[in-house]
Amino acid sequence: GGGLNVTSNFSSAVLLRDVIVTGNSAQNFGGADVNNIKSVSISNSTLSSNVATSNGGGLNATGNTGAVALDDLTISANRVTAGANGGFTIGNNTAPVVVRRATITNNEVHKGTSGYAGNGAGAFFNNLSMTMTDSIVSGNSSDFHIGAMNLNASFPAHAGATGLPVAVLPPTTNTITLDRVTISGNTTTGAANGGSGYSMNYISSPGLYAFQNSTIAGNTVVNGGDAALTFQAFNPSSQTNALSVVIRSSTIARNVANSSEVIALATYNGANPSGTYPFNGSIVIESSILGGRTGTSNTNLGYAATGAGISVANTLIERNGDVFSAVCGLNGNVCGIDAKLEGLASNGGPTQTLRLLAGSPAINTGSNSTAQTTDPRGAARLQGASVDMGAYETPAGSAVACNLDMDGDSLLSPTKEGLVLV
Repeated sequence: GGGLNVTSNFSSAVLLRDVIVTGNSAQNFGGADVNNIKSVSISNSTLSSNVATSNGGGLNATGNTGAVALDDLTISANRVTAGANGGFTIGNNTAPVVVRRATITNNEVHKGTSGYAGNGAGAFFNNLSMTMTDSIVSGNSSDFHIGAMNLNASFPAHAGATGLPVAVLPPTTNTITLDRVTISGNTTTGAANGGSGYSMNYISSPGLYAFQNSTIAGNTVVNGGDAALTFQAFNPSSQTNALSVVIRSSTIARNVANSSEVIALATYNGANPSGTYPFNGSIVIESSILGGRTGTSNTNLGYAATGAGISVANTLIERNGDVFSAVCGLNGNVCGIDAKLEGLASNGGPTQTLRLLAGSPAINTGSNSTAQTTDPRGAARLQGASVDMGAYETPAGSAVACNLDMDGDSLLSPTKEGLVLV
């Protein structure tokens, strides 16, 4: 802990409020290291411009036995020079982890001489549960691996450096939930010859994952990889893998990669696999927008390994093909059409969103099976005949094109149309 270290007293609670930890450096955890204690509460605080050599530029909160509450926290411009997790490392906490109104921006991780770099923003792993709400993960970068976050509800289902399947799967009931979160402008670099192992947000362990009311846009993977979400599930030793993912009322679009720009379901992660394991999890996508770089996408939106199961309903998919071809035209899905999204902008609320332009086919064509009441901006979720697809809910009456040519003479005169409009 370059700036702060509190450790190894399981009966203690740590409270940090209105604290700035900045400009520190260490071999591990350049900013603050809070581990192996009881409860942790950090609020209205900033960890910025800290440097670590091998692990954790900003915040490390691991192995704690009580609740971990991170509110109104800024983790920015932290750097790891030769290792993993530019912004944060939060794992192995045996009570719930709750992150509210966090701003995680411009953290970076570099590979140094090892040829490997980790996660630009950071990693959540093996927490009993992790919930992130009303938060921004933006502008983070990795030389080689994951530009934004590594999300693992439990331990990966393969053993260390060998990459071989473990004999017994870890617990499969841990949860990760992202609600009203925007992940944007993150970058990562893959191998020079491409490949699917380099992603923006990477999920590879058994558990329950939920993405709702969230926006993943404007992320870039250079030299291959998957720009938005990569999921990996396994079926080693004839055991059932319980990786379960739900993507609901979210917009995943305008990302750039050579491989999959929205979602990839892979079979294996690690060296020296002893066999081929099918994706053995479930992906449910409801009332969302899956889009390409600009307009109707001609690029690859999705990839799925053999045996992968994807259930999609009331969702707009800009490309009629790839892994999504089997669901087009079914269950209210619309494919091969421009979603008509405005650029990422502040449209109200704590995060940025992609507003639906007039005439968007996503307006009033979504579903709301969980009776959500608001969108990420706090606006009422239902403002028309039906809810909209995607994260942004269009205000009532705002999506109709207005023709100011009141008299039909193809001219706009301030003495005619202007007065009528007033």
